[in-house]
Amino acid sequence: MTKIRNNWWEKFPIIVAAAMLFLARTVAEDGTKRFSRLEDLFPAEYKNWKVRRKTLSEEERQRLRRLGFSAEVIELYGDVFVKGYAADHLRWGDLPLDRDPQISLKYDLTGLRKLPPLPKMGHPRMFFTDAEREQHRYRLEHTKAGKVAMKILNCYVACLKGTLDPKADYLKPDILKGSFGTHGFLPLFRFGDRSGKAYRNYSHGIAEGKLNLGGLAIEAYRCWVWDDKEAATLAAKALETYVRELLTRTPKDKRPPADFQIAFCYDFLYNAMTPAQRELVHSLITLCHYDNNQYGCFQDAIATTSNWTSFSYRIFSWLPLDGDPGFNQLMYRGYVRGMRNFLTYGWFPNGTCWEGMGKNQLGGEIIYVMTRRGENLAGHPHLLANLREYMPHAIVPWGGAYIAYDLLGGLRLLNINDILPLKYLYPNDRRIDWVYRNTVFEDYSFPYRNVYCEFSGDRIRVNYWGNPALITIMFLTDYLPDNSDPARLGLKESFFDPLRGLVITRSDWTKEASLLHHHCRGASGGHVFADRNNFIFAGKGRMWIVNDGSHTNNSASNNIVTVDDWKQDPSAPGKMVDYKRTPLATFSCGDATPAWQWRYQGIGNGKYTLEDAKAGRIPIPEGWEKVMLTFNDFTYSPSPADSRPDLNQPLFYRPHWLLPGRATALIRQRTSFPIKNAFRTAGLVRGQYPYALILDDIGVTDNQNHRFTWNAKLPTDTVLLQQRKLYFDAKGNPIKTRRGNPPPNAKRSIVLLTLMGAS
Repeated sequence: MTKIRNNWWEKFPIIVAAAMLFLARTVAEDGTKRFSRLEDLFPAEYKNWKVRRKTLSEEERQRLRRLGFSAEVIELYGDVFVKGYAADHLRWGDLPLDRDPQISLKYDLTGLRKLPPLPKMGHPRMFFTDAEREQHRYRLEHTKAGKVAMKILNCYVACLKGTLDPKADYLKPDILKGSFGTHGFLPLFRFGDRSGKAYRNYSHGIAEGKLNLGGLAIEAYRCWVWDDKEAATLAAKALETYVRELLTRTPKDKRPPADFQIAFCYDFLYNAMTPAQRELVHSLITLCHYDNNQYGCFQDAIATTSNWTSFSYRIFSWLPLDGDPGFNQLMYRGYVRGMRNFLTYGWFPNGTCWEGMGKNQLGGEIIYVMTRRGENLAGHPHLLANLREYMPHAIVPWGGAYIAYDLLGGLRLLNINDILPLKYLYPNDRRIDWVYRNTVFEDYSFPYRNVYCEFSGDRIRVNYWGNPALITIMFLTDYLPDNSDPARLGLKESFFDPLRGLVITRSDWTKEASLLHHHCRGASGGHVFADRNNFIFAGKGRMWIVNDGSHTNNSASNNIVTVDDWKQDPSAPGKMVDYKRTPLATFSCGDATPAWQWRYQGIGNGKYTLEDAKAGRIPIPEGWEKVMLTFNDFTYSPSPADSRPDLNQPLFYRPHWLLPGRATALIRQRTSFPIKNAFRTAGLVRGQYPYALILDDIGVTDNQNHRFTWNAKLPTDTVLLQQRKLYFDAKGNPIKTRRGNPPPNAKRSIVLLTLMGAS
């Protein structure tokens, strides 16, 4: 047991440190530097911590000054080497903020909520300010969605303090019914100690037990909303105890850099903390994050397409220091650069993304906090296209889920960390509101209800990727009451993205509508599947043919035609070659031939530089060749070179997605498969009885017999009632048969399957 004693003389060094911090702030207001060295911001135990540095030249300093950085920031952080995301050889002062391609994009902030400005100093400031406190209190106490958020808040606070009442309203509905030893609708089994002992110990200076920091962050928010000073003082003491114990037992290089919960608590409890407590937590956050690089800060702009950008929630670990002395503005500007490049190059103008939505996200909560700091990312045209065009079409007709692609694809619930903060930014946008409505469901039962597998009580956690429970509590708001009909949103019944190679079309906008997806992915990378020319089909309020979310390399697990036991190459592109929409029908044609004829891979795994690639210094293995085709060579509507230069660049020269200055060096090799062509035409015919039509044209170059298999992945609850084969002559006229035997003049045949499934 570690006892944090309260003898005043033991606090003397901390009091002195706090006084020095106050003096530094006062001096700073007089126009002089706040701190002469970064180590002055570290905890007392780490004042001699060795920081990796290399002095900036005067020319490098002048460049940073031209970019708007203060002398203090340059002095403290400019020469510091970063750590992580393959940039350990670079310093904060090396950020390529002025070296990105200049692309003309039309940002539109029409309809954005008017947010009160952040104070120059003071807290809270990461998500909200004191000027918004009353709005939060009213929402939580008086709105329908707010009352759901209030149940989540009360439940987790009760877990923290050991006051969980099995008869309380916050445990209703009880969908868990004793599963994992818990009741209610939240994953309380993940909380840990629900007796309250750990919190009571930590809030009295005793570091005993396992304190749930996610629960403490929710308590911190509650204390702020209701200005509960007494409870906030206890929570601040618990935070202090946790940080002190962490400093004594955990070396800096073993400490998790992305401890969001400490930062959440610091921001909401700041005004209840003593100067010594503030200094202590501030010093810990600074120590843990002074060199904390994030994906996108240093990566080549056009290669910043990975989901790592929006998965890098580390911003929440250090952003509360914004406005405090010694804040690393270089780190913040670097991550803004990463997010801007991610939205520009990782997403297409029609709203789809470079990597499929299966394992991808916009980073809505990140965009929100950057918007609070004056960035215009919330008006990025690709972001708005995703929310207003792609997502409404991707949502299934009966609502509550959407179709995603690539790893973790398939039928998916909408991402609360994306949609809730973005809905908050655009409260009256009807298309965004409709997407939000499908995120939270008509009755706000999204914390526990899963529209395609009944109940799922494991979604609103307190200790997973930035505290989804806290995000939900802070941003859950009522949807627009008169916005339940998507037919009134001005959307066409069909969506086409020529860059992604994706068509989504439906018979109408009712819940019973028929829905068809046709996906012939081009040259975009990421968590790729062997699924060029895949399709899915839904109707009558359910899925009939589904896409798989895990079998990446198994072509037979996708809804395509396979030949013998051959497999498409997951990394090889396809190409959408035709698209036609009329009031009666929508059809598209995809060419998957390259995915059968070629095997694609990068060479060197980032070993070679872009200069090596351009100078011909990369050895090409025998039997392979450079891929000198461009992204545009695999798109239905190529983008002009001046609008997207990255799409007109030979793929061999494309920058590495992770390693700055390195080349992907994409090469390809001919397969042994004798595939001549692999076309699929897919369409949906609307009308009183809508139907989908899938036509395949697969050709081979040899004269051998081959087994052609038409694969369709069915849900497990479907039953095959009837299988019947129909024959046609050379002109396409049906031919009558006896006992199902093929007539001699038959030139074509189709198999008619009759399925039954639960509604």
